[in-house]
Amino acid sequence: MRKNIGFDLLRVWLSFEVVADHYWIVPTGGAVGAFFQSMKAYAVPCFMMLSFYLTERHYADGDADWLKRRYPRLLVPFLVWPLLYAAVLFLGVRYSPTFVDSCQALTTFTYWKTSLDPHWTDLLWQWTFGSSPRNAMQLWFHVDLMVLTAAVFGLYRLFSARLRPYVLAVMVAAGLTAQYTGFAVWLFGDLPFECKWTLGRLFPTMVFAAVGLSFGMIRGRISSLSSGTRCFLSLGGLWLLLFVFYSKCMTRGLPSLGYFGIHLVFTSIGILAFFHFLPLERLGGFVVRAISLAARYCMGIYCCHYALGWLLYAYVFPHLGVGRETLASNLLIWAASWFLCWLLSLVPGRFTKDLVQ
Repeated sequence: MRKNIGFDLLRVWLSFEVVADHYWIVPTGGAVGAFFQSMKAYAVPCFMMLSFYLTERHYADGDADWLKRRYPRLLVPFLVWPLLYAAVLFLGVRYSPTFVDSCQALTTFTYWKTSLDPHWTDLLWQWTFGSSPRNAMQLWFHVDLMVLTAAVFGLYRLFSARLRPYVLAVMVAAGLTAQYTGFAVWLFGDLPFECKWTLGRLFPTMVFAAVGLSFGMIRGRISSLSSGTRCFLSLGGLWLLLFVFYSKCMTRGLPSLGYFGIHLVFTSIGILAFFHFLPLERLGGFVVRAISLAARYCMGIYCCHYALGWLLYAYVFPHLGVGRETLASNLLIWAASWFLCWLLSLVPGRFTKDLVQ
């Protein structure tokens, strides 16, 4: 199937939302700011749904060779980036008062009341659960993705094609039940920071994965829809996004370990539908190539932006007059992260490609 440019554009937007989730303090009172503030929550659901939507055929085919290639691509960034994070933090804390003063003032550290003093156990936590407040805490996503990848592959092997829709329905029901009954918080809520988010978020990410797989089962039929139908579904996706977001019809206060709630499922479906059916392929070749190039390193941006933000806020932004945790600083962090990933991709060999792509 041909490359979907709408999904590439979506990846660019979502990768920026990940940066904004860590470094943008959106001013209150404005409708536009409030919208982008809320959209931070949809990066993980959309990425997870999209991942399983695009790979469903490999699970259905029992493609063991694909699985063997997939895990190294996930493990290389998961294992290597925390080492680089630990080195940056160790050197910064030991040799640079400027680094310490700058990082201590960042919301990402003050919110969790995190000490900057690194400890060797940080890496152990990071490499086990993908989450340490003094390291690449965002890599919990990789752990959940690897766990769900293995689980889905096993379930697809265990159950026939006829039964798989029922298995996915059970996954959705079980994941939502664990969220709305409080079972997920009861089970994992009192665990240490380093593991409770990773384990607790297995329930919502299981739902996102199952939804992505469900649509992946009919991906061929979706891709063969007429232009008029695609346009209608794109507008329908936009309506679903805006309806759920502004009506608040599916939200309620519930104990959460992040990404809980059925509203995230429906809104993410709307976002994916909107971008999936955008007729961007009709744009000029230059525009299409630019979008594809911008989207090439979104995984690398997800991995590296957090530590790169520490360095930029400490050593670069003060000299440029860039405000702390503003829209401008977030755009620059995204651009600098993309540039770093591009530079690393120029190094020959598969290793650096797996690190950033």
